[in-house]
Amino acid sequence: MAGGRAPSAQKAVGPPLPTGAVMAAGPPGRLAPGAGVAALALLQRRTSLRRLDAVGG
Repeated sequence: MAGGRAPSAQKAVGPPLPTGAVMAAGPPGRLAPGAGVAALALLQRRTSLRRLDAVGG
């Protein structure tokens, strides 16, 4: 099984990296991920509504 260690290492190291970065950034660091998700949700909604209007929905 070639490359079997890479996925397991990624699973082990992946979550603590963003968590550490958010904690080190303090309160603004805690708000940034939520703001990013909210912005992407609004963008997706706007895009979806435009597509529905384009097909007459």
